[in-house]
Amino acid sequence: MEEDAENVPSPLLRPYEEQQFVLSTYGFVSYADSLFRSEELEIIEDSTAPPLAPERRAGGGAGVLKSQAACPFQAFGRYRLHARQLEEPRDGLDARAHGSLVHEVFERFWKKLGDQATLLAKTDTEMSDLKKEVVEEAITSAKEKFPSTLTPTFTALQKKVLEDLLDGWIEQEKKRSPFNVLDTEKELLDQPVGNLVIGKLFVDRIDELQDGSLVVVDYKTGQAKSKNAWKGPRPDEPQLPLYATLTEGNVAGLAFANVRSDKPGWSGLTRDDDVFDGQKGYPHGRGMTGWDELYPDWETLLAIWKRDLEALANDYVAGVARVDPKNQEKTCRYCHLTAACRIAELTRYSGTIAETEDDE
Repeated sequence: MEEDAENVPSPLLRPYEEQQFVLSTYGFVSYADSLFRSEELEIIEDSTAPPLAPERRAGGGAGVLKSQAACPFQAFGRYRLHARQLEEPRDGLDARAHGSLVHEVFERFWKKLGDQATLLAKTDTEMSDLKKEVVEEAITSAKEKFPSTLTPTFTALQKKVLEDLLDGWIEQEKKRSPFNVLDTEKELLDQPVGNLVIGKLFVDRIDELQDGSLVVVDYKTGQAKSKNAWKGPRPDEPQLPLYATLTEGNVAGLAFANVRSDKPGWSGLTRDDDVFDGQKGYPHGRGMTGWDELYPDWETLLAIWKRDLEALANDYVAGVARVDPKNQEKTCRYCHLTAACRIAELTRYSGTIAETEDDE
């Protein structure tokens, strides 16, 4: 057609018979696929990076082991190639800045109290004054970093949010067995994990129970975390198991403190009963299916965690960087390195992993 006029076939086409076809019956081939199919490819598998020097310190804290567990190539890209994702600007405080502010509020709160007994002895008026005091101090400190963000109106809203979070969390602390806060935001430097030396780690909190045993606590202000994130040789959240194996003393528990306005609560494991509001000692209690098969008792649990974390660290040092997502749908969805590792091409043409639709 030329506008509304129907053209006649070119004389060049007279030798060919006219054929009818339905377009929908032909498979669509993208430009990328047509290029891929036009060449004879030589497949070279290169999944090992140069090993790290023995004296090399790793930055990134426990994030190195988290990425190595999620996908070795992710750890290689993030922490050895320093391939960083561009951050998107947003109004107000982003999740990381908000989380840091909450951490500072809780650090100041427990430094002023020291233990649960002092917390329980406070009157309502005294507690209200203390909450306002620590929130005000934390906000004042944050204004040095975010002067344009913490305007008077936004500051007032942020104070209300922090006071409400703290108020809701205090009730969770009151239900626990007696404890005192031994350390907050404890810094660990040059920690050896297998053949890897991790330059810097920060432990949110270490509590001491009445019998002298220790509980390691990690605050989470975003999506609630579960103890199941510590299960298996490639844990989703290796940070707390790492802290538990590095902390000197009798470690008898570790827990995510899910500090949320809607549903605050603990998710943890303890050697003994009733450390957290009636929780059973390991390996009993809710949500413990299959744990005792992997880790028969508390001492074995800590020993296997140490072994598995050292194995991940040793792989990182040795340069193990294969494209091997633990769970492609979850691991790759939020990874910014998929264009570099070419996971889509690998899975599409090898047929080893079924493609899944993005449900977001």
